[in-house]
Amino acid sequence: MLEQRVLESTADLKESCLETIFTMTRAAEYKDDDTSAHVQHISYYSRELARMLGLDEAFVDKIFLASPMHDIGKMASPTIFCSSRAASRGMSERS
Repeated sequence: MLEQRVLESTADLKESCLETIFTMTRAAEYKDDDTSAHVQHISYYSRELARMLGLDEAFVDKIFLASPMHDIGKMASPTIFCSSRAASRGMSERS
């Protein structure tokens, strides 16, 4: 009985953590249209690199899930710094 409740609570906690990661990633993507594909690519590349390094599959899964948050700082940055299109326009205007 207690063991079953612990397993259920652990599953609920994991689900909650995953939902937090996905929500934060979507929030970062909102700032920049190009971020969505970039975040997906980073996830898959990170997972493959972790596998190539011989890391255990549980850690590989964590890398896959955590890597999209590498751009989370974009949420607090002005849009001009976040958008690659805006940045390239700014660079070309200075040239």
